[in-house]
This record gives sequence, C-alpha cells and structure tokens, in this order.
Amino acid sequence: MSYIITGATGNIGRRVVGRLLEAGIRPRVLTRDAEKARKSYGEHVDIRVGDLSDPASLRPAFTGGSTLFLVNAGPDLAARDAAAVQVARAVGVTRVMKLSSLDVEQEVGTGVWHARGELALRESGLSFTFLRPSGFMSNALGWAPSIRGAGLVRTSTGEGRIALIHPDDIAEVATHALLRWDYEGQALRITGPEALSYAEMTARISAVIGEPLVFQSMSDQEARALFVARREEPEMVAALLSIWSAIRGGRLDTVTETVRHVLGRGPRSFEAWARENAASFRDGSG
Repeated sequence: MSYIITGATGNIGRRVVGRLLEAGIRPRVLTRDAEKARKSYGEHVDIRVGDLSDPASLRPAFTGGSTLFLVNAGPDLAARDAAAVQVARAVGVTRVMKLSSLDVEQEVGTGVWHARGELALRESGLSFTFLRPSGFMSNALGWAPSIRGAGLVRTSTGEGRIALIHPDDIAEVATHALLRWDYEGQALRITGPEALSYAEMTARISAVIGEPLVFQSMSDQEARALFVARREEPEMVAALLSIWSAIRGGRLDTVTETVRHVLGRGPRSFEAWARENAASFRDGSG
C-alpha cells in the first residue's frame, strides 16, 4: 500500500504521518510548502507539492498512490473533496478515508459542508471510510487569551454539552483504519468519553492550572460580534453560531464507544488534554 496524506502539517494530518512512520511506513505527503514539510519530516517522507484547490496539481501528486487520507476545511471543502476524488479515481487510487465531522448527522455547522463532500465520495465508486469526530479538544486553545488575560471563558452554548475528542485519538483511529480493510464503507463516529458543558470544561481547566476561572454565557449576537472581531469569514461565522446553538439545544451531546471498539481502550479525557496543554492557559505563558 502507498499512502497519500493531505493536511500533513496540520493538526490531524501530522499526527497520522507520525504514526505511519512509527509503523515503518514511508507515506507520501501533499503540501503547498515543501520546505515546511521538510522541516517537519526531514527525508522520512515523500513530499509532493500540490493544492486541493488546484486539481491539476493533484494528478502528479496522487499518481502511484493507492490510499488517500483526505483532509479539507472551509465553506468550499465539498468542491475540493469532489475534485480530489475525481483525480484520485482517474490515476488509480482505490481507497479514500475522509476526515469528516459528527455534525454531518445533525446537519449543523461545518457538517453541512462535509455531508456534500461525503456524497461526492460515495458516488465516486471508490472504497471509502468516513471518520466523523466530534469537536476537537484542541479547539479549546482558542480560549487561552481570555483565560490568561481575564480568567474568563465566554460562549453562547448555555448549559449544553458536547463530548470533545483528543486529536491524538482521532489520529490513532484514522491510522488503525488506514492500515486495515475492516472499516470500508463505514462511518466511524468518534467522541471523547463524556459530554461536558463549557462551564464544566472551564472548571476542569481551572483545577488543572490551579487558578480561578469563570464561565460566562453570552447571546448569539455577542458571539457573532466575537467571531467577526476575530476576522472569521461570514460563512464560518454562520457555521460556528449554528454549532453553538445546536450544543445549547442538546443536539450534539452524543457519546460513542467507537474509540474503544477500534483501539481496545477508552478515549482520552478532557482533563488529560488540559494537563498536556496547561502552559497555554497559565498567565505569562506567552
């Protein structure tokens, strides 16, 4: 098998590449920046320069590969998924694993975009697996500035809960499935071990760093202003508000046992993730 990894210097892709290397496999990585990839992996991977928004660049990058790990983000991800799948099929790739989202099932936020990408892959005739994680624990790093500056976390999620998942668990499930043919045609629904409210997550970070923190609920209008101030694109603002509204309404509190079924162990806890990243939340950490 020859593995092509997109998003290879990103949050999940780099973790998948690392685990393939640990398994003695030399993957091919698609990157827009060869030097960045070389700094990350040295000569241990085969680097191919290309861009998922430029289908013509994908043909030489995909040719000779058999399994594609497809990572896409943004409002136009479905079109890029479809283009990548078309090129993959044309050059002889036989399997595609798409990093999707559990939000597909509730048709909220980025899940709407991923659902279209999944459809393109289903209709391609290629063997496929969908990896559908809940929200990433690493998204909580976005709270670090307000925690360090004001000891505060603010969202419009109310008392709603979500079982965020550790990025390492996503990568380990992905790698396990990539190295086997046991999950073809399946959607692997993966979550953390328990659904927590944002107030509960704030309290757990507080306990880890030994500093008092406050969770403060805000309105959707305030949340919109926050996202706009962060210079989020309008489509992303709408998606994020949709997700926070769905959490508030109790629609995204699903907890699955998939990580345990696939890996033979339970998923990592939010406390474990907070301990690993405690320095990011402590005052004066930078």
